[in-house]
Amino acid sequence: MLVRASAETDVAVIKDEFQGPSGIALSYDDPVAPAKILMDFARENKKLEIKIGVMNGKVLDLSQIKALSDLPSREILLAQVLSAMNGVPTALVRALSDIPGRMLNVLQAIKEQKEGA
Repeated sequence: MLVRASAETDVAVIKDEFQGPSGIALSYDDPVAPAKILMDFARENKKLEIKIGVMNGKVLDLSQIKALSDLPSREILLAQVLSAMNGVPTALVRALSDIPGRMLNVLQAIKEQKEGA
């Protein structure tokens, strides 16, 4: 039944693996979520054996599925990207605002040097 259900889909690339008891987990929004859930469940229940996966039509082996399950969730990754994007302009503004202060320090030192001479 899985072979028929997977026909003409991205999952069809692994139809040869559907031998014996098999199951499929699908996610249309977040590819990390099912990997996390299944890996956690497999750690607690030794009878579940994860063999292979598919993402965007490409076959994933067990090590790739484990690596995928170790990734942070989509929301956390987006927050990290936004933080990085926000950090660059902030650092630029700090660097540019520091230049006039340093210039004043240089001028003050020149003034003190001339007054002392």
